[in-house]
Amino acid sequence: MRYNAENGKILISNREFVATARRGIATAVPSDADEPELYRLSKRILGGIIGESTPEIIHYDFECSGYSFTLTAQAEKTEECKLWFAMEVDSNPSHPKKEYISELRGEGYVAAYAYAKIHGLDRVNLNFIYINSKTGTHAQAEESAELSKLEKFFKKCASAVAVYAKPEIDRVTIRTPSMKSLKFPYKSVRDGQREFVQRAYKNIARGGTLFATAPTGTGKTVSALYPALRAMGDGLRDKTFYLTPKETTANAAIECLELMAERGAVIRGIKLSAKEKCCQNGLLCRESRDMCDYAKCNKLSDAALALYNENKTVVTTADIYPLAKKFKVCPYELSLTYAELCDVVICDFNYLFDPTVYIRRFFTVGGNYVFLIDEAHNLPDRAREMYSAEINDGFLRLAADSELLGEFSKTKKASSVLSDAFFDALFPYVKEEIYTDSENRKHAAAHLKEIPAKLYEIFDALCSSAEEEIFKNYSSNDEEKEERVKFLRSYLFAVGKFRSVMERYDSSYETFIFYADGKITVKLF
Repeated sequence: MRYNAENGKILISNREFVATARRGIATAVPSDADEPELYRLSKRILGGIIGESTPEIIHYDFECSGYSFTLTAQAEKTEECKLWFAMEVDSNPSHPKKEYISELRGEGYVAAYAYAKIHGLDRVNLNFIYINSKTGTHAQAEESAELSKLEKFFKKCASAVAVYAKPEIDRVTIRTPSMKSLKFPYKSVRDGQREFVQRAYKNIARGGTLFATAPTGTGKTVSALYPALRAMGDGLRDKTFYLTPKETTANAAIECLELMAERGAVIRGIKLSAKEKCCQNGLLCRESRDMCDYAKCNKLSDAALALYNENKTVVTTADIYPLAKKFKVCPYELSLTYAELCDVVICDFNYLFDPTVYIRRFFTVGGNYVFLIDEAHNLPDRAREMYSAEINDGFLRLAADSELLGEFSKTKKASSVLSDAFFDALFPYVKEEIYTDSENRKHAAAHLKEIPAKLYEIFDALCSSAEEEIFKNYSSNDEEKEERVKFLRSYLFAVGKFRSVMERYDSSYETFIFYADGKITVKLF
């Protein structure tokens, strides 16, 4: 979403339109799943499936809640009222995940409505294609939608999107100009600060990287944040992320932003906290969304706008709690949604660098951002933890030994069989290295530059069985359902994390296999 001050219109794509609406009203599209990572398909791949087609570029002007918008969408057209939309998926295309169906249908509905209004049509045929390029498979779904149905969906989304119009207009007309005219917030500049600020601005402007070191108390925080805000004021960057490993340095950034606000800058910032710190309901959503009254977030956009209207320079978790309670929305989701309205986001290293918890709404596709990394000397050790994984055959057997899982449990059976397969696949690498220590305990270790191929098959099967059983348990009614689902989700999380590291494994990784007292452990670094 971007406001064009010259024509007074807010420009938005159909993808952003739907994604924004989904975070604003949980019932806007036919799923309440989280936004997926999307990958656009090339014309060549799509052409091989649908044959001859022409790209339809759609520009549709509309008004909502007193704001003017221009929606831009693109589809492939094979007939006058037949539009095609495609998406890459990481699952079986014949049974795509709910989030894929939701996102693609949402984008299709919005584009089809705009197309129908422009061409005066009463009905549009929509064709959805789900493609898994890894397996070379695809599947299609066709739907014919009347204009009245498309219009109802469009207007519901538009009312949620319009909530975010005021912050975007303020960004262009008030906040950005105030940053452009911002003076250095202190009366005097310390030795070295002027050079720091100048070099930082130049690197931000041209997209370079600057490494800087200076003693504590010499003004590094303001020397980094000030040129970042000036670059945003000059229209060179849209948002700044201040990444830090410590609470104390995060607080220093907050104080710096508040000082610059006192000097005339109109800034909207937020300090993000981990979900565990935000949640006041015991993370019940991780066991089942139905257990938490705040999980559906139907008023998320209203809560975000109310928070914005409080006009605070930097919002923290303490500011979020009252509004989350008032609008009955998840405090963590509210903080992420509000971050989209902000100029500066202060957060932990994890939110950018950790491949499992990075903020997908910002970093899946990327943006015109500034990254300020405080205490960067701590990053190598933290990154090593983020990209490493460890697991052993004893953990894999937990499901087999669990009394919560019945004798017909698919995960229980898979755990028994595959934990043995895990041991059998790795033991040959350490067999010849076994030695007995002074306490008569047997040990061995091996180092590889690859992952034994059998492990991919084992972890795919374990994840698949656990995912399937979790889904089936949602419809059960026995007393142990909640505990069983909780166990399966925890088990799946650990196994899935190891599998995700396996998927990223390349020549920069090392594999270590350890044998001790009849148990096998594998570590990926």
